Amino acid sequence: MSLLSGGGPKVAAFAWAVRFLVMGLLPLAVDWQQMLIILAALSMIVGNITGIVQRNVKRMLAYSAISNMGFVLLGLLAGIVDNKATGAASAYSSAMFYSIVYLITTLGAFGIVMLLSHRDFEAETLDD
Repeated sequence: MSLLSGGGPKVAAFAWAVRFLVMGLLPLAVDWQQMLIILAALSMIVGNITGIVQRNVKRMLAYSAISNMGFVLLGLLAGIVDNKATGAASAYSSAMFYSIVYLITTLGAFGIVMLLSHRDFEAETLDD
């Protein structure tokens, strides 16, 4: 259950964002794209800078999740250019593919951390 909490909500958030923003608020794309540009940039900057200084593997993966959501937001932003959604299907399917691959790799990373942990030994730091 804890493995799915690493990446599952990100895929669900992406699906919600596509449904809400693209299907519901397409006429206001110029407005929400500006907001998403700021959120994507902040997400990538904060997630990467804070994650790179971590020594705890689980925290590093958590900050990686913050950073990766910025990359998913870039996929949403690429779908509508100049108020035209001509490349939207390709951009959104690429972002969804990225989200699914991210989910699988996150499950693998958390699985490796759990596999390396023993009864008396918790593999949490990079040194472990």
